[in-house]
Amino acid sequence: MRYQRGELWRHSDFRKLWFGESVSLIGTYATQLVFPLVAVTYLHASPTELGVVSAAQFAPALLLTLVAGHWADRVGHRPMLVGSNLARMATLAAAVALLETGGLRVWSWCVVAFVLGTFTAAFDVAWHSYLPVVVERRHLVEGNAKMQASYSVAQLAGAGLGGWLLKVLSPAAAFLLDIASYAFSVVALLAIRTREPRRAKPPGTDESTSRRLTHGVRLLWRDRVLRALLLEGTWFNLCEQALLTLFMIYAVRFLDLDAGQVGLCVALGSIGAVAGSVVAADLERRWGTARTLVVAIGLASGSPVLVPLANGPQFVAVALIVLSFNLYGLGLTVFNVHNLSQRQARTDPAALGRVTAAFSTIALGALPLGAVVGGLLGDLLGVRLGLTVVAAAFVAGWLLFALTLPRLFDAPSPAPAPAPAAPATVAGEPPP
Repeated sequence: MRYQRGELWRHSDFRKLWFGESVSLIGTYATQLVFPLVAVTYLHASPTELGVVSAAQFAPALLLTLVAGHWADRVGHRPMLVGSNLARMATLAAAVALLETGGLRVWSWCVVAFVLGTFTAAFDVAWHSYLPVVVERRHLVEGNAKMQASYSVAQLAGAGLGGWLLKVLSPAAAFLLDIASYAFSVVALLAIRTREPRRAKPPGTDESTSRRLTHGVRLLWRDRVLRALLLEGTWFNLCEQALLTLFMIYAVRFLDLDAGQVGLCVALGSIGAVAGSVVAADLERRWGTARTLVVAIGLASGSPVLVPLANGPQFVAVALIVLSFNLYGLGLTVFNVHNLSQRQARTDPAALGRVTAAFSTIALGALPLGAVVGGLLGDLLGVRLGLTVVAAAFVAGWLLFALTLPRLFDAPSPAPAPAPAAPATVAGEPPP
């Protein structure tokens, strides 16, 4: 069947999945901005303390994602999506109670961060594995591009709204917004009519629970392209979280930006990510998958160099930060579209939940380590020098990736349709 661009606009269940997640992302990004700002402005956290708070939020990606992938494949992806959203609503309600009763401490904020991160990790694993259930494989790049557009627009709206709510009202207002967005997502998910096929246990597994949980890791590691994407994604995430940990303190204490201004920087810096979601499929058709991935992540890896250069008059510093974030978002969004599409297309659908969980466990598991590293660099070297070291680490990781990935692909020819350049294969087989 010939692929026609834009077919997903007429796909009822995809629209429900997309709109529900898009609304919930606005609340999520508001919370993601407000959470570290509360630690910096309300708790007066040091760089290391802020790193620990951020690490608590992302530690579940390392500790629990494999288990989440196993249960997503076993009980179904939609039940896990709905349950995770309900649990996140309850966790945020507890955060509001802490704020309103004056019981907020660094340690209690770490507990809230860990619980919230646990159910976010479960949701993310189930969501990425649920999209191929709702849409056909030939629609994966378009579907992922639309979701990346939602991530970008939601970051723009959520960050700006979160910063404004924190400045004008209170952190609790941002968390209440997030609770409402999760409720909307639950309603949208329950309205989807597509039913997941009941599957036998994924091929290649046995009755041992530990073997089932590590099955995704084995499949992922045996595919050379996915392995290269995994290693680059892991290093990038480590550097990214170190950068973000230092940036919050740099913006508030060194550039003297308030919560509203920080939110505005992040919001304006998200415009590049919106552009990336628009051009992602076209770049892949023109350049091929390997070149698109290398150039995109190279742009994202080089842009953090501008952050420690943001100094002097405040408007100059803000302009450099916004430029850096736009280049960063443009490159990272294009990379994410094709990174995810490769993983979905090269994996047996019966094992996709576990492969996604394995990828998330390793790649996102670098986030808590990056948060701690960023905090320690800030205390040991100073915030600005720490930012410089992190920017250099971004570039070093990209250089190794750029020398490795193209050799793993055959010379690609531009595809006539916005689908992954590599045909769908079972993970573990050599790249085509």
